[in-house]
Amino acid sequence: MALNHEEPDRVPIDLGGSSSSMHLSAYTELTRFLSMPATPVILDRVQQIVVPDEGLLRRFEVDTRWVRLRDPRNWQFREFTDPVTGRVAFVDEWGVKWGRSPLYYDMIDHPLKDAKIEDIDHYKWPSPNDPGRTEGLRDEAKKLFRETDYALVVDWVYGGLFEVAWWLRGFEKFMVDMLKNHEFAEALLDKLLEMYKGFYAETLSAIGDYVQIVAFGDDYGMQSGPMLSPALFRRYMKPRLRELFDFVHSQNDAKIFLHSDGSVYPFIEDLIEAGLDVLSPIQPQAAMMDATRLKKEFGDRICFHGGLDIQNLLPFGSPCDVSREVARIVKVLSSRGGYIFACAHNIQAKTPVRNVCAAFDTARSTRLAT
Repeated sequence: MALNHEEPDRVPIDLGGSSSSMHLSAYTELTRFLSMPATPVILDRVQQIVVPDEGLLRRFEVDTRWVRLRDPRNWQFREFTDPVTGRVAFVDEWGVKWGRSPLYYDMIDHPLKDAKIEDIDHYKWPSPNDPGRTEGLRDEAKKLFRETDYALVVDWVYGGLFEVAWWLRGFEKFMVDMLKNHEFAEALLDKLLEMYKGFYAETLSAIGDYVQIVAFGDDYGMQSGPMLSPALFRRYMKPRLRELFDFVHSQNDAKIFLHSDGSVYPFIEDLIEAGLDVLSPIQPQAAMMDATRLKKEFGDRICFHGGLDIQNLLPFGSPCDVSREVARIVKVLSSRGGYIFACAHNIQAKTPVRNVCAAFDTARSTRLAT
């Protein structure tokens, strides 16, 4: 009902995707506090976030279950000491090198930093149709679809077109490419578009008849404003997003979900025109991302997901502060449907467990006018 802009009796609740889960340490504290036995499974090694245990999802009455492609058969995680930085590091299957920090990993090398346009086709790209990627995936989705009433969400593959381009190239170099080296920027983005269509084709051929939402992630915003101008977004990103969204919509009737952090207000109209159905995470501390404004301007044409501040309120507020804000954003964003409650990104380390419980308990108990 919410995705169809109808108003249900309560707001649907999400927890568990690549940008709506919990840091390992926060999750460990929470399950200990709730006396829940849980063996953490790492979902994203870089962010150190987990796949929430089914018991916790039921405790918070979460309405979604996320499904995702597996690793390929021929790739294994391996850490080593990086000879340049001296840090513990690993190289992912796309060739990006990540170094370990106390709470996360961060990028320390970009494999296409010195590439020429002719190198793009000769790069060792991941294989979308590796048989390991969909092993057991259909059985998992089929069981959830037939035995539960949860909404099934396809998690995104790796990153997004824009962010993976600069992960591979380096941020400064790719930004310069978009201004000065247009042919390289176009070629790299086109190659990534081809790759992503391949990954989603594999996913949807396996489970497309069981899923209700297909998620993408691509960060275009900073705290203070967009990372790139509207002109650059419309030249490079909008046509490729439209092609990718159209491709997914042609495979099934699932809603398209995009996670994009920060201040993305200048792009929302373009995203709607490209075919986006659900925008996440509505980062309240970012410029121009006030929930009331967004709902008023776009709420009849797009759904929202997220909205609860994880930067200041959730880690530093009181449980009462959290409950009041959850009740407020649910009221604002759920009016006339079109809202899924979630935090505005993964719950971070050292977030008080009572605040986490207050957030989800309030969302669950808040009744909407029908």
